[in-house]
Amino acid sequence: YHRSATARDRDKLREFVLRGLGWEIVRIWSTDWWVDAVGTAEKVHQRLNEILAESRAKQAVIDAAQEAERLKIDAAVAKVIEVVDQVSVVVAEETVPVANDLEGALPELKYAKAATVSVAEEVVAFAPVLNHPLYRETDPSQAVEGVDPDRFFDPSYTPTLEQMIAYVVSEEGPVLDTELARRIARAHGWVRTGSRIRDRVDQIARSRFRSHEEEQIGFFFWPAHLETDTSVVFRRAGDDDSTRGLAEICLPELSALAEEMALRGHEGETLVYAVAKEAGVSKLAHAGRLRIEKAIRQKREY
Repeated sequence: YHRSATARDRDKLREFVLRGLGWEIVRIWSTDWWVDAVGTAEKVHQRLNEILAESRAKQAVIDAAQEAERLKIDAAVAKVIEVVDQVSVVVAEETVPVANDLEGALPELKYAKAATVSVAEEVVAFAPVLNHPLYRETDPSQAVEGVDPDRFFDPSYTPTLEQMIAYVVSEEGPVLDTELARRIARAHGWVRTGSRIRDRVDQIARSRFRSHEEEQIGFFFWPAHLETDTSVVFRRAGDDDSTRGLAEICLPELSALAEEMALRGHEGETLVYAVAKEAGVSKLAHAGRLRIEKAIRQKREY
């Protein structure tokens, strides 16, 4: 049975899918179990303990990176609060003489303005730490009137689909082709997104928007306001329903996140886990790790 091609393919596919979901696979030979079940079970037990130790070591690295990131954010917040307090003090102390004696207090007024501008620049410098662009799933039916599933494949319905697709790409782009098709399908009341639906959406999207292909992932469609790959920034999930998988984030956007985490002092293994944490990944699988590492390498090539 196992020598048949279909059985081998199913066996490989099953392992591939499970590993992609974060599972570890330990294989044993049936003959080993038949000859020495106790010894074989002991070998499996030892291997499981090794995997457990490796998992705990990785989790310790993640916890350390998260704690370091939390301390950095706390320090940044404290700095912003301190700077804002300084602005309030400058305005309160230096502008009072102007109200009492406008003519004689002009030097103090100039000083107050200069100090306020200087402190304001510090606030702006720390603002990127706390202010991130957000990503939210969209409902393309909001962009049109009269969504009609019965006319989906009718040529006369193309303008309506163009508006819906343009809305999703503009709001969510760069967006993966399968996700774009899923948005359009759900807006028409379909739970499944068949190949005909995907082909229809892809044909319209490719005729209107810039796209790039990523191997084993698919095509990403770019909105008009992002003219180059380097102009994209990473977007955090705006709500619980808008969390994206790593495969749904294009490499340029993931690379932007890697650069952001590197600027915060992360490097090596901690950089990988910092990117995964910021991307909303609770458990980093092998495929996800490879994608993050590829994004890190790609950013360094820019």
